[in-house]
Amino acid sequence: ARTGVRWAIPAAVLTVVLVLSLWTDVSLGSERREFLAHAAAYGTMAASLLAARRRSTGAMGWSTGGAVGIGLFLLGVGLAVEVGQLWVVGRETDPVDVLADASGIGIALGIWFLIRSWRRARSARRRSAQQPARPRERAPMPTTPRSPGSFPAPFPPAPRPRR
Repeated sequence: ARTGVRWAIPAAVLTVVLVLSLWTDVSLGSERREFLAHAAAYGTMAASLLAARRRSTGAMGWSTGGAVGIGLFLLGVGLAVEVGQLWVVGRETDPVDVLADASGIGIALGIWFLIRSWRRARSARRRSAQQPARPRERAPMPTTPRSPGSFPAPFPPAPRPRR
């Protein structure tokens, strides 16, 4: 039951974004607002997909390739939506919208990669804290033959000049 709910959230977010993207005559008033809305929508889609996969024992959720695959999939969705807007009355295709989509996806993936690295570091610290400390073994000191009563030189002898 929980798995279905985890995947229902990204499906709902994707559906809402697609409906709003293909809706007739949606205007936010300025180019900046539209850019931020696209970035927020696609960043939210990426974040919901990345969060949907539960961490299993020993794994940290999505692999790097899986996360990049999500980004490429959503970028493809953004391109398809822009092409689809050619046939929607009151909407126009704008390459800047795809750039905004990519920005939102990139920010979500960047945050995900940071969180994943922090989790991995924390997990490694916990594992190392749980293992008993082993005493360090010292490497044996190199022994060189020397005459009794002499001390080893702190550096190698200087080369003798050639004649």
